[in-house]
Amino acid sequence: MKYNTGDFLDSVIIAIENKRRAQDCVDFRTTSLVSHASKIVLKILIRRLESITESYLGKDQFGFSKDRVTRDAIAANLEYNSSVADTDFSLCLLR
Repeated sequence: MKYNTGDFLDSVIIAIENKRRAQDCVDFRTTSLVSHASKIVLKILIRRLESITESYLGKDQFGFSKDRVTRDAIAANLEYNSSVADTDFSLCLLR
C-alpha cells in the first residue's frame, strides 16, 4: 500500500480578524485546517499517549488529565483553606 505523504504534511493556516479593519498581527487570530488523515493519526497518538502519561503525573498535578482537572485542584484548595481557618494554624500562600 502506498501513502501520499502530502496528505500529512499539508495544512492551511487562515488569519481571522479579531477587530474590524485589522492592520497589525495582534489584531488577528489564526486557525489551521489540517487534513483528515492527520486528524486520524493525531487521535490515535493521543489515545496511546494518555495511558503512558498517567504513570508520569503526580497526584498533585492537575490539568493534564481528564480525571484531574484544574477545578478539582481549586476545590481541594478551598476545602483545605476552610479546614485551616477552623484551627490555630496560620496559612501562607506563595505565588
